[in-house]
Amino acid sequence: MKRAFACLWIAACAGTTPAPGEPLITEDMAPRPAPPPRPPAPALTRSALNAALDAGPGAFLARVDVRAARLGGRFVGWEIVSLWPGAQIELRPGDVVLGVNGRTLERPESLGALFGDLRTANEIVVDYRRGLERREARFPVVEDAGTMTR
Repeated sequence: MKRAFACLWIAACAGTTPAPGEPLITEDMAPRPAPPPRPPAPALTRSALNAALDAGPGAFLARVDVRAARLGGRFVGWEIVSLWPGAQIELRPGDVVLGVNGRTLERPESLGALFGDLRTANEIVVDYRRGLERREARFPVVEDAGTMTR
């Protein structure tokens, strides 16, 4: 029985040895090219940021659906349920936002304080978790003509 199995094994493997001059790597074994890089997100201009901040937290939250994420009954962040149509950012539904620009957002007053800080921020840094991996998304704020930081 062992001999029959050994013969079958040898016979099965015999056909896999390449002939002289044949490539050792077949097409389906060759490394696949990396996917093309994601196009960069549109620039976040100071005027667009200020317009969003002027509209207030309610207008922002009307475009993003989130729910409290808890671990062991303790609040850990906000899980993104859905984003606005056409959102071109690296965050996606299922990600849990842990903080923005070093601030946790556990209480409603935290959002108001964050909005105040963002008026002069040079970038928005979102700390988040995707599955078990902790990540960071950075959104530079670009000064546009006629806009000055306060």
